[in-house]
Amino acid sequence: MSAAFADPLTLSELFDIRLPNHIDEQPLKIYGKIPPSLHGTYYKVSPALRAGFPNAYRHLFDGDGFVQLFRFGSGTVSHAGRFVATSKYQSETKLQRYSLPTFATVFEDATPIKTPDDINVANTNIIVHGDRTMALWEGASAWQLDPQTLSSMGPVDWKKSLTHAPFAAHPRPDRDGSLWNFGHVPWAGKLILYHIGHDGLLKRSAILNAPETGMVHDFAVTDRSLILVIPPFRYDPHRADHTSSFLDMHRWHEAQPVEILVIDKSSFEIRRRHQINPGFHFHLGAAREFSDGTIELDMCQNRDASVLQNLFLDQLTARPGAQPLQKQVLLRPISTTGTVQTIHERPRKFPHSPLAHTGQPDRPYGWSIGLDPKTGLFRFAQGIDMATGKVDQFDYGEGTYLEEHIFVPDPQNAGNSGWLIGLHHSINAGTTQLSVFNAFQLSDGPIATARLNQAMPPGLHGSFTTTQA
Repeated sequence: MSAAFADPLTLSELFDIRLPNHIDEQPLKIYGKIPPSLHGTYYKVSPALRAGFPNAYRHLFDGDGFVQLFRFGSGTVSHAGRFVATSKYQSETKLQRYSLPTFATVFEDATPIKTPDDINVANTNIIVHGDRTMALWEGASAWQLDPQTLSSMGPVDWKKSLTHAPFAAHPRPDRDGSLWNFGHVPWAGKLILYHIGHDGLLKRSAILNAPETGMVHDFAVTDRSLILVIPPFRYDPHRADHTSSFLDMHRWHEAQPVEILVIDKSSFEIRRRHQINPGFHFHLGAAREFSDGTIELDMCQNRDASVLQNLFLDQLTARPGAQPLQKQVLLRPISTTGTVQTIHERPRKFPHSPLAHTGQPDRPYGWSIGLDPKTGLFRFAQGIDMATGKVDQFDYGEGTYLEEHIFVPDPQNAGNSGWLIGLHHSINAGTTQLSVFNAFQLSDGPIATARLNQAMPPGLHGSFTTTQA
């Protein structure tokens, strides 16, 4: 059986890094050369533990959001960071300890909550859209930040009837500059759909009946459709009480299929339903919809939802079903079932594609980070031609732990070239570094690296914007 993660004692120091309220912006020393046309700001967010607090969380997803920015310009890069001052963060600052429930942790003396924003950790993703820079979590409002200082500006209120409503962590941009998203409200059996204009204002929203749907983290967008992949990991109201975490309130149904909803973007109606064999999905890649309605969808698939149990910080150990494989799903309009094929057998996470929001069938190329099955560490930066399955890979080496790497197009040659940027951690050295690659020549190694001035805990998602902060 392959490892889900490396030895817990090896990783404990990495995930137990405690951070101050903020890190002042400082230039980083660069090894190699940052391309002059790589100009903008790379934002990252991490679930992080707070310096000075006597207690801790049980799960990797529970820490408060700590946002980092990397400001690129004229061949230089600087770094800064700050905790997102959500309502939860401010409440616990007064107490100087963790007290509120989170995704997987409930304290015996938990403070009662009134709205989802009372426990909003804003720790999963950060995006820039319209004039807003927003830190995102699954279960509550988007939290707006000042793009220059990273100071918190408060929850985004799209409209009165959606105040405090869930706004998921993986909104998808469209080619017209608008933004699509959903919000899952399993305790009410509802699914919220959002369409936000290029100006940052809500254009449309809808609330769909979605009883007994499973935990959904990501979705995909084509020119005509929104595609939600719903695993059989379902909210169970019989498990819902004040002593149970949100994770504890879900049950895996191993005999039930994955449901795939194809939703019409123009009407917000569920146009088609498909099923595939059971599996669990954090992240989807690109989706391509053809003229006859056939959809190709790229995804990373785990065998089941046990990966969520592997992320408890006191038991980062090997469990079956932990390795996600790259799959491609074919959905034909004349069939209610989907055809699934494995693109390659290399375990990988965090698929990223420049076409993930456009649905264009040309140049189906994507990137991810690859898992070393012997050690359980994410150690490979990978590019893959989705048409041929050919993999271009860079091995960071033993004792490293990678975060998500993202594609940044070259503005001087858009669509044909660009860079892959991301962070990695040296566990033995206790350092965190930023790397920049030629996105289509990963095996050549990074063209530039920069070591951060202090080690950081591993993060989740981020985005790059050419709008200068």
